[in-house]
Amino acid sequence: MIKKSLIGISVLALTVVGCGKGGGGGEELAVVNNVTIPMVDYFKTMERKNRLTAFVNPQALAADPSSGRLGTQLTVVQPSPSLAFQALQECIANEIIRQVAKDEAVYPKPEDVEAEIKLEEERDPNFVKNLSQEGLSIDQIKSELTLRLARLNLQAKGVTVTDADVDKFVKDNPAQFTVPAKAALQYIEVNDQKTRDLADKELKEGQMFAAVAQHYSTQPNGKEMQYRFPEETIANMAPALQKLVGETKEFTATKWVFDDGRKKWVKFYVQRKTKPQPVNMNNYLRQMVKRELQRTKGARSQDPNKRIAEKLKTSKIEIKVKYLEEPWKKAYAELTKPKDEPKAETTGAAK
Repeated sequence: MIKKSLIGISVLALTVVGCGKGGGGGEELAVVNNVTIPMVDYFKTMERKNRLTAFVNPQALAADPSSGRLGTQLTVVQPSPSLAFQALQECIANEIIRQVAKDEAVYPKPEDVEAEIKLEEERDPNFVKNLSQEGLSIDQIKSELTLRLARLNLQAKGVTVTDADVDKFVKDNPAQFTVPAKAALQYIEVNDQKTRDLADKELKEGQMFAAVAQHYSTQPNGKEMQYRFPEETIANMAPALQKLVGETKEFTATKWVFDDGRKKWVKFYVQRKTKPQPVNMNNYLRQMVKRELQRTKGARSQDPNKRIAEKLKTSKIEIKVKYLEEPWKKAYAELTKPKDEPKAETTGAAK
């Protein structure tokens, strides 16, 4: 009997986002140390913002019935502060980062940005095309890449990472540079033993697994998904399913198992299995490793966040949007409020 649901999956998404300096004129959002942030950049940030601070009602979250753990799921949240104010904060923070990078002479040059585009196109030849289809102009794309490089340069200032350092890290951490074992699965899930036995009868008679699944399986969107199991990386599957896949050959169905988490009978068909294999360490991946090592070493020797915060505290910032003026004043006052001095301890003799 399976103690944990076999169907739990988490999905992560990454993208390039930020309040850029492209897009030309329009109304003003704010002026930071005599540098204007136009409203067009603010609106673009709002359109593409993929992270926000919010309150989450724990009662709205569903826990796995077998483990009691909260998994990745969709829910309604209450942004706090407002999404509009969070976008303003992001735009101002990014402008401060740009200015600190210029102050410290590590601001990226145009040729650095062109090289960054070429590096991204090694990963994805359609990098610029895809971002253009999301509504970004080439100036906005370059602006976001400039900001990315400015952050990196601040984190890695004074840090040296050689090709030999990269080679050593790859050699010492093989698991991080291995494509994990995978399995492409189809599955049938049914509510009771009677339906299970009817499906099993047709499978034993030689019916195709997908055809039997279409006849009996109850999972949502099963037909549209061709009854494919959505996770292929074996290590990400529930332990019980990992064991099933490990003991089942390709082009073969597993035994029926009862998924105690979902209260369903489940049977899987293993279409394909691949063994772990080393990642092809191309130039793009080597550069990503080098940058991560730079960030790690830089974090030990310096704190760019502290320099950015100090710059923000001493900056002249004028908000040009009326409904954002008061929230900014309150946030800025809190940021710049002097910290309470620790009270000196007194001994009994001094009283």
